[in-house]
Amino acid sequence: MDMMHHIFQPYLDQFVLIFIDDILVYSKSEEDHENHLRTVLQVLRENKLFAKFSKCEFWIREVTFLGHVISGDGLAVDPSKVEAIVEWKRPENVTEVRSFLGWQDIIEDASKEGLGCVLMQYGKVIAYASRQLKQHEKNYPTHDLELAAIIFALEK
Repeated sequence: MDMMHHIFQPYLDQFVLIFIDDILVYSKSEEDHENHLRTVLQVLRENKLFAKFSKCEFWIREVTFLGHVISGDGLAVDPSKVEAIVEWKRPENVTEVRSFLGWQDIIEDASKEGLGCVLMQYGKVIAYASRQLKQHEKNYPTHDLELAAIIFALEK
């Protein structure tokens, strides 16, 4: 991984992303993309590295990379990664709620400045969210701010 980052250093975050041995090349135009692909393949060749053709995808407008769908429209979570949660049956009793909450953790907090929350699964962070308090919310008592943080976390 260090080698890949080293050899592609001039191009990282310009038109190349590297994750271990995966290379993602992105461009604004087809002409730029052709040049970027040529550059990446040349760098590989110069360093005696090879791309297995059967694992390559060229000229695609949307790609799934590290659990996200990347396209000209931006970045989105891969629907297959959240399908189980979306399809999860709504808990109807305390036992089912406890079962669901045992599977993941939602940690929320509030201060006089903002609200924040973290969604974790098996002790690993899945998502963060936070926001500043609106001017009128800064006057809320602590228990109302904590409740606002819970509502914010559940809505996110």
